Amino acid sequence: MITARLISVFAAFALMGMPAPPAFEVTSVKPAPPNSRAVMEGGPGTSDPGRIHYRISLRYLVMAAYGVGSSRLSAPAWLDDKTFEIVATLPPATAGVQLRLILQNLLSETFDLTFHREQREMPVYTLTVAKGGPRLKDATDHMADIAADDFYPLPSGPPNELELDGEGYPIVPAGEGSWLVALRSGRARTHQFHASMRDLAALLENQLVRPVTDATGLTGRYEFTQSWMAGISAPVAGPATPQTSDAGPDLPSALRQQLGLNLQSSKEQVEVIVIDHIDKEPADN
Repeated sequence: MITARLISVFAAFALMGMPAPPAFEVTSVKPAPPNSRAVMEGGPGTSDPGRIHYRISLRYLVMAAYGVGSSRLSAPAWLDDKTFEIVATLPPATAGVQLRLILQNLLSETFDLTFHREQREMPVYTLTVAKGGPRLKDATDHMADIAADDFYPLPSGPPNELELDGEGYPIVPAGEGSWLVALRSGRARTHQFHASMRDLAALLENQLVRPVTDATGLTGRYEFTQSWMAGISAPVAGPATPQTSDAGPDLPSALRQQLGLNLQSSKEQVEVIVIDHIDKEPADN
């Protein structure tokens, strides 16, 4: 088995005779205050594309850097307990795939991350078209230059204090990234403006904590809104959530009822990132 040592991304590109990826200037990487609220703000596709502010666990940072859900990451349990605050600036027009390269370099240089990849059999979901066909609207936002690899679904955040609509679901903020899943008191909503089925599979994987592959055969980009009960039972701060007699659908049911798509369960071989070493504290920065 070959172990992948994450040497500097910039040095690796230089050795290959390729331009170095864009770099950000890290203002700070430091332990987050105890019991502080998780934050993932800014970056490509948001209202603040030139700056990121993350307050997340080390596990979430690895997930964001490599674009993988937690089910595709094998790591020490203590990664969930090590939470860091990262504030950094980005070059103009940085895309999601470039940001991931920069975060990978940060993990290598600051936390001495090493890992290897291996195949493991595990439960998966396959995204398919339901009987009756898809219920999807073709995207009309003129974003055809966005590649699928630029889709940047971040790990699910905690409940927040977003404004609610008449049905008790959170209103998705405009201009904060099409990947956003808004959560409030167990109710979740996403509004996608230009999503491929590959994008949707990535978003579902983050929510379901199980690998999701696309087998719909749908090749376009679509706009849609999906609302479901996320099963969050912890109380949250803020105004009381309106109660309704209808608890609302779970995610697979909402997918079928609202988008005309199904999730089929099976077991498959899946590529997993296995962490060999990562420091508990960041190097001087």
